[in-house]
Amino acid sequence: MFKHLLVAAFALTASAAYAAPKNVTLEQGSRLTVFHGAQTGTVAPQLPPRHAIFSNITTPYNCCSGWTLSGSPSSPIGETLFLAEAFTPSRSATAKEVDVAVGWVEGNNGVTIGLYSDNGGVPAATPLWSKTVRNLTTFGTSASAVGVGRVRPGVALTAGTQYWVTITMKRHYANEWAAWNQTEDNDTALTAAVNTGSGWVATQLQPAGGFAVY
Repeated sequence: MFKHLLVAAFALTASAAYAAPKNVTLEQGSRLTVFHGAQTGTVAPQLPPRHAIFSNITTPYNCCSGWTLSGSPSSPIGETLFLAEAFTPSRSATAKEVDVAVGWVEGNNGVTIGLYSDNGGVPAATPLWSKTVRNLTTFGTSASAVGVGRVRPGVALTAGTQYWVTITMKRHYANEWAAWNQTEDNDTALTAAVNTGSGWVATQLQPAGGFAVY
């Protein structure tokens, strides 16, 4: 499980000092980012659910609890922490957009959304597509805000084949702390992978981070 994979990594930085923004805390060994304040607004999803090749955010997700993302050891978390989630299309289609439920906490504001093929149960080395999305909504302020990546000219996906959506951070965002909002489905674990700076390692997330591929 996810928490077992991250115990060693976070043990190295548990004593590191960080200045958490108001109403935001780290919990469960720093793997969870939790907002304790009040929501201030919402943003409508970009496309209706009927267009989705895959989606677990057709309904509002958890505004205030998310899997921690961190750009590098220079971030307030003190560790590189990227995440990926797998999906398998039920029909062959061309991906035109990838939406991720992700919020900014601190540091430079932006994440890179990636779409990858599978390589032995983790994302492949080279993306099928990637895009850096800037000016994310502040974490905890909405249960329907998303980071949107337009896929141009589009990526052909094959039914029954596993693919991956990743959230990483490029060098300019090495000081960033962000969070991948959890869905409200607490009963289903999603195949996932974690990268703490040494490559992807398979795990599971339960509940999953919210995302959609259109």
